Amino acid sequence: MKTTKQDFELFKKECKLWLIRFELSHWDIVYEHRAGHGNYANLSRDITSFTGIIGLTQDLDIEDFDIGVSRTDYIKGLAKHEVIHVLLARLVEYGTSKEFTSADCYRAEEELVRKLECIIK
Repeated sequence: MKTTKQDFELFKKECKLWLIRFELSHWDIVYEHRAGHGNYANLSRDITSFTGIIGLTQDLDIEDFDIGVSRTDYIKGLAKHEVIHVLLARLVEYGTSKEFTSADCYRAEEELVRKLECIIK
């Protein structure tokens, strides 16, 4: 099954919703609707410039939908998943790169905790 233009528009809309909800509006995100790379959706990011590319595959196998999950909900779930990667991007980059210190990790953790305090009610 191919994802449609409507699927892609829903995906972008849902990503934007989660970017706002997670207080990530300072990120400059570009969206791509492209041939699959083994993932249904993916993120490329640069934490120093707060830029990213979130892609939705054009090829989506209907058999991979969870039983009882609609196509719309599946697309929305993919968008939410990729934006959570944006939320965690700095913490992951600091934790896996030799360029950053443990102090950087703690600052990224504190930033995430502060955001979650506002989000989680």
